[in-house]
Amino acid sequence: MKKRLFLIIFSGLGSLTLIALTYQEERGINSGFFGTNPQSVTHISKKSQPTEGLNLSIAQEEKLDLEISNLVKKAIELGHYHYAQQQIKIIEDIPLKLELWRKLAHAYLSVGQTQSAYKIVNQAIELDQQNESFDPVTWVTEWILTDQQDKVQELIENLEGDEQQQAQVYLSLAQCYLEMGQLVKGVEYAQLIPSDLGFTPEDYNSLKNELLQKIIDQALPQNNLDLADQVANSFDSKIEQVIALRKLAHQYFKKGNDEEGKKKLEQALEQAKTINTVPIFVDRHTFWSEPNSNLLFGLAQDYQELGDQQKALSILDLTIKSIAQFKTQYTFDFVVWNRSQALRQVATRYLDLGEKEKAIATLELAIKEARKFKRKREILIQELLEIAQIYVKLDQEKEAFLLWEEAFNRLDVIDPKSAELVLETAKVAVLVDQAETGIELVDETQSFLMQLEIAVLAGEENLTKQLAKTKLNQLDKLPFNDDKMVMLEQMALILSENKKLALNFVEQIESPFDKAYILVAIAKKYSQKNDEKEVNTILDKAVTIAETISDAKQREKWIVETTNRLIETHEIDEDMLAQKQLTVPLHQLYLAEQLSEKNKSSKLQAQILFEITERELTEFQEEKAFKAFNKLVSTLKKNSSTQDFLRNFLQLFNLALSLNKNDFALAVAENITNKDYKIVALRQVAQKYALAGNPEKAKNILSETITITQTIENETRKQEIIQGITEQQETLESELK
Repeated sequence: MKKRLFLIIFSGLGSLTLIALTYQEERGINSGFFGTNPQSVTHISKKSQPTEGLNLSIAQEEKLDLEISNLVKKAIELGHYHYAQQQIKIIEDIPLKLELWRKLAHAYLSVGQTQSAYKIVNQAIELDQQNESFDPVTWVTEWILTDQQDKVQELIENLEGDEQQQAQVYLSLAQCYLEMGQLVKGVEYAQLIPSDLGFTPEDYNSLKNELLQKIIDQALPQNNLDLADQVANSFDSKIEQVIALRKLAHQYFKKGNDEEGKKKLEQALEQAKTINTVPIFVDRHTFWSEPNSNLLFGLAQDYQELGDQQKALSILDLTIKSIAQFKTQYTFDFVVWNRSQALRQVATRYLDLGEKEKAIATLELAIKEARKFKRKREILIQELLEIAQIYVKLDQEKEAFLLWEEAFNRLDVIDPKSAELVLETAKVAVLVDQAETGIELVDETQSFLMQLEIAVLAGEENLTKQLAKTKLNQLDKLPFNDDKMVMLEQMALILSENKKLALNFVEQIESPFDKAYILVAIAKKYSQKNDEKEVNTILDKAVTIAETISDAKQREKWIVETTNRLIETHEIDEDMLAQKQLTVPLHQLYLAEQLSEKNKSSKLQAQILFEITERELTEFQEEKAFKAFNKLVSTLKKNSSTQDFLRNFLQLFNLALSLNKNDFALAVAENITNKDYKIVALRQVAQKYALAGNPEKAKNILSETITITQTIENETRKQEIIQGITEQQETLESELK
């Protein structure tokens, strides 16, 4: 143990100081790394020394291992690989040691130092083999990445007869080659996985199918249509085949090859016709199936967009037959799928295609199915109201009224009544010219927001003004806090359905805090409708009003709190939460960015632009992501605050790298200000270019990296990096030969 402590203290004081100070700088820790004085790098080990000798307790050992582990991870991030290697050797916890060896090996691989990774992997495996539970399958990926395919082949041969273990090896190989971008190899091993062999519970999707779909998703943007076609036709599952063929068809259409796209759609349709049911997975405790209506709906939409209305109609006719053969599904006592719901969707599609008579005939079938819910009165009422709304769109006022009346009468005998069901009944009442009854219904609930919503929907301006004024008088007594903001926003969202009423409401508000905020809430509604002109007009007005807040601190508070409500999810975003979207809609982020720009709040604007860039990149909108990123960089440079967002740049870089967006990753790397991080990032993106078949680009980036490295003052550190880059260049040259 004495030797262990000695190593920690003296095995790299320069590196440790740099790593500790970097950790401190990034997190704004004044007291030093891990709460210690950064000037005393020996403190980490000394604090663990007991008063009686060096016999540390188990708890102290674990604590010391954890602290060394944190240093190792930080060293790897900064590219201090030699130092990380020295520290890993000191760790006594074997599983932790193996985890860090593996992490270091992958770090070496990410910068093209295959030989260094090779040594680390074999050293780690040698240690792991001393463990009784050693499993060579867990090292398959590392063997492949360090060019030790012979060991993988030997493992496969040794597992002859053990299908489960062999399949696990094939899965690891396929995933590894997929991550490396070697799609052909990925397909080769994925196809070796038996389709009837599962690695997960039965009510989960097949890992093999998920893997093959991912291969298609990577092949299509690369225009590798032949490989995508091969994989699409290899699925044992007809459902997966239909999904894959549609993806392929869409890519052909995108490329302008309509003839080939139509062939793939026709192939998908022929398969879809032979499918009876589609399994639905929600979680491991609920499983059910549906008719293949969703597959058919998608195909009908495709043909509609192609202008082939007859084909779209024939598919919808087929969908009705599929639905008719299926039974309603229950989970416990809750209806999760029913024929009336599916038939409503078909009717809506017929309506979109201009087939009014077919839509009406389908709605009649839906009504018959809905009325089969004898005990499920709430479901029946909901279905009747939904169908009534489609009748309104079809200008069938009488039928719509009769269905609403039936729903209203059935609602009357339910006790207690669901507030949502009451509101829905009131809304449809307005649509069928029964506004007075709708208003009376929500009056009984004593819900202000429900009353306001129906008043607006019914166009009752006097009632709307009266309700809004009463609530404003109550809100005026409250401070500008979260509760008040929620109520103001809820009112704004309802009132913004009628612009005249909304602006009239704003004029009644006296507090500039409240008035400016309510305008932003209204702008949020218009941004959802992509009405940029209206959004700008309303935001300008909001900012002008906010500027009248005399107290500078209060004005800043308004800017921060208002913007934060736009970039965070709240209970008010009912639609978003109902759809289980855990992210804020992009249009809302853009609105927040506009607001922060108008308020000249550059740091807040930068934070939002980072999030917008990440979202656009994740949604494969690379052009939009570049546009947001360029604006971000410009904003930061104007205020000389690029260094304040180091962690954000690193996060964005890693995202781009994981998505194989090499040009974008390079652009981010060029804007990283920390020299250590920048060198690692440039080496990583150079390696990505090399793997993607662009060695010249990789060589140019490495030349730039060497130039940056030459500016490092610490000679030992400089030589370590140059040695690593030299190994990376040699590996690149050998692969070119």
